Amino acid sequence: MKELNENAFWTIIEKCKPKSSALQFSDDHYTAYDDSLSRMSDEDLIAFARTRERMKQKAYNYKLWYAACAVNRVCSDDSFEVFRAALIMLGRSIFERCIETPDEELSKLNNAGILATVERFDYVAVRNYKSRHDSSPSLYELLADLGKNEPTGTEQEFQSESEYWEFLRAKYPLICKRYCR
Repeated sequence: MKELNENAFWTIIEKCKPKSSALQFSDDHYTAYDDSLSRMSDEDLIAFARTRERMKQKAYNYKLWYAACAVNRVCSDDSFEVFRAALIMLGRSIFERCIETPDEELSKLNNAGILATVERFDYVAVRNYKSRHDSSPSLYELLADLGKNEPTGTEQEFQSESEYWEFLRAKYPLICKRYCR
């Protein structure tokens, strides 16, 4: 199946972003994103969704996941899925920098604490596709060949909550300085 090339994908994301970072994840941001996807053909919407899923997979690593835990105190697998989708909505530059250096980049964001809570942005393509096609296959089924991958990197085992926080404070000092109270 067709995917959107990354430059075209990121152009769509950038065009939907509000000019002010204070308006990120606002109703206007959501509406711009929803309108953009609703104007796409089915083929382009599926291609966009495939590329978006691939970007989410690119960010599926323990380094970023633990950074999300530091920002939010905890971060379930579902919350981390929303977190990665929200990072995409911030644009290519922030997304790529957060993958590379999450402590430095996430500590700079004014809205990092809400990234795991803006779930509605994660379902815009699915909702748009469903509004056109009530029956099967769903967009999820059309993306199934992408598979569910496992996070890259090393998962840590903690014997206690204090060990968990010790790890997060050592690994993510900038995030913890800003978000860990």
